[in-house]
Amino acid sequence: MNILLETLKKYKVLGVVFVISLLFGVYALFFRSETPSEDILITTSPESSEVDAVSVDLIALLLSLKTIDIDTTLFSDDRFKSLTDFSVELVRQEVGRPNPFLPIGR
Repeated sequence: MNILLETLKKYKVLGVVFVISLLFGVYALFFRSETPSEDILITTSPESSEVDAVSVDLIALLLSLKTIDIDTTLFSDDRFKSLTDFSVELVRQEVGRPNPFLPIGR
């Protein structure tokens, strides 16, 4: 019987610690106002060599896009011309209620 009481006390203590931790977490998450401190903010500027390397890579990529040549003979091919258009024309319908989520009768 004594062992059972000791076990219940341990669970009771663990439960109280858990509830206190949970309450502290809820307080910290919702109620604590965080005022930004100027001491925390540290600004650094990237080194110019890194920026230059990125700029060179970007310019090289853009120049490689200029050299792309699309073969337009595809559009004059008989197989392309034989393709069928299966698009459906949309019929204009009357507009329903202004707010469909309101109860009916309003």
